[in-house]
Parts: sequence; C-alpha cells; structure tokens
Amino acid sequence: MGHPWPMNILTKEAGQSRKLIVKPVDICPRSNFRPNADGHLRVVDVDKIKLHNTTVAIEVKEQGHFHYYCRTLLGEYRMFGRRTNVDGEYTDIMFKLCKMKRPGLPKGTVVAIEVIWPGHPDSEVPTAIKECPQELKMVALGVPIQAGIKYFDCDEDYKSAQRRMNGILPPEFHPKRLGFKKLGDKFETAEILEYYLKFAKNAGIEGVVFKEFGYDGWWKLKGVKEADVFITGFKISDSETQYGMVTAVNIGVVESIVYDEITIRNMGSITGFDLEEKDKMTGAYNIYGKSEENPYWMKPLRVLYQEIAGKGKLKHGFFDCWRDDKIWDQCTMEQFK
Repeated sequence: MGHPWPMNILTKEAGQSRKLIVKPVDICPRSNFRPNADGHLRVVDVDKIKLHNTTVAIEVKEQGHFHYYCRTLLGEYRMFGRRTNVDGEYTDIMFKLCKMKRPGLPKGTVVAIEVIWPGHPDSEVPTAIKECPQELKMVALGVPIQAGIKYFDCDEDYKSAQRRMNGILPPEFHPKRLGFKKLGDKFETAEILEYYLKFAKNAGIEGVVFKEFGYDGWWKLKGVKEADVFITGFKISDSETQYGMVTAVNIGVVESIVYDEITIRNMGSITGFDLEEKDKMTGAYNIYGKSEENPYWMKPLRVLYQEIAGKGKLKHGFFDCWRDDKIWDQCTMEQFK
C-alpha cells in the first residue's frame, strides 16, 4: 500500500500498522514513580531509567496531538496525524485546520508539531478540530525535512536543528526551551528526573522532553497524580500468555449521596498489578464472580494517573497500592476538586 509524502518516509511498518520513526518515548515507566510524604514523586528503581551519561536539551511537554505540517515540492500544504484510518491510509486533514494559525513553509518542508487546545486536555483536541479549529495552536517539535533535504536520519545536534527551526518558524510556534542538562550516572539522572517532575507540578505543565539530538533520541517525562478509588468490575484477559486472568479492573468513586441514594462515577479502568495480585483476583473472581462475597468487589485502592480525560475518566492510570484503611464510600469526587 502506498502512503503520501512524507508519511512514506517518516513512518515504518510495525506489524499490521505503521509507526513514527522518531517520537518521544518514556524515559522510564510511569509506574517507576511514587509520591513521598511531601507529595513529590521519587524514582523507585534507578535501573529502569533508560537514559543517562549524556547531555540533553530540555523542552516543555505540551498536551496535544502529534501531527506533521507539510508543504510539498509543488507548494501544497498538508497535515497528517500519526495514525492511519480504517483503510490503513494516512488522511490529509489540512482542510479541517485551515482556520488554525500557522506559518508559511519553504517548499519540500515538514515540521513535526503538537496540536494543542490551550486550557484543555489533549483528549479534547479532536473536538476542537471539528468545532473550533481557530482556537487551536501548533507547537513545533522539530524539522525532519527542510527544502527537500532529510535531517531525520543523520543524528543532527540539537543546536543546529534549533538554528534551522529559528530560520523558518516565527518564535510564537517554537517550544518552550529550558536549556541543557548533563545527565550523569543512573543515580544522578534519577535526581534530575525528580527535580523536573517537581518543576512540572509547580509550573502546572504536563512534563518535559529530553532531546539528545535535533530529530532523534527524544525522551518524555510526565508527571503523575494519585487518587483513591474502588473496584466496580473486572476485566478478563484473552491474550495467549494471561488468558482467563483478571489483568485489569474498572474503577469508580462516589459522586453524590442524597439520603440513601448513592451515585457512583465511572472513572475508567486501570492495570499495573503484579502476577501475584492477578492470581489472587482471578481466584476470587472464579469463585465469587462480581458478587459482594468477592473480597475485591468495591475494594478501595490508590491509583496513579496522568490526568482526567475529556469524558471524566482517569488517563494512563495504574495500580499503586490497596487502601485497607478506607472503606469504599470514602473515595469521593471531592479529591479531584
């Protein structure tokens, strides 16, 4: 199947689909961070950190959707997202975003961007694309192709890539840059990660991106939040390795109590249980199902998550610990206010 330029060279086959050649990846699993008594996140296992002993540029991580903003050699403007449609093809959505403020580009140029809706989570960006594209903003991440010349496969240093970006994009489209940092060994790197997680929390931003090169070696670091919820359902795996096991649970909180009427708010589902805990939950589910006799039914637990998505569910949530000191109706919506 053929794909339009530049998706034919900036993505590669991955099983039945395609993926970006360069994108920010997690510097370590989000489950590797735990809040201390002061509420600041700490690294649990330094061996899970994937990057150290190098110098990186640091940029603010915006909440948005990744796209390529392009101008072909013929002068046509295009916009492609990172995912294919139901037919397995990349769709040009420039016509949907023609009202979004955007800069002119030299012919044969591609800019990797984050499309953001200021003041809104990234889960609401698709709504803005349909209803109010003029409120969207693009933030440039890098310039993989400029005037027909490829820069994404040559390990170009960050400062050179920054100078190129400065030459074609007005400052309003640039990312917020936080300077450079030398990462030492894994223990020194852990301290730096903890510092920037605290910085992100205090600044009210999603996180930061560490960049080794201008268009390669991008590592993202996102903050996480915590909440107390309770189990409202069980998800049974149909995978080959964990078939029949409880590997995820549905969660909820109490939204309101009016006399004896309790309204439960669906907060989505979470994973992150170790094999021992999955075995215990599976055993209980096989005996009791979703009845009140199941010791895990309505059981309180603490989850770590990134944010509350547009539909009110927790985004990127995973299990932290059981809250045996609480009963389920003490887990309420008040904690999110």
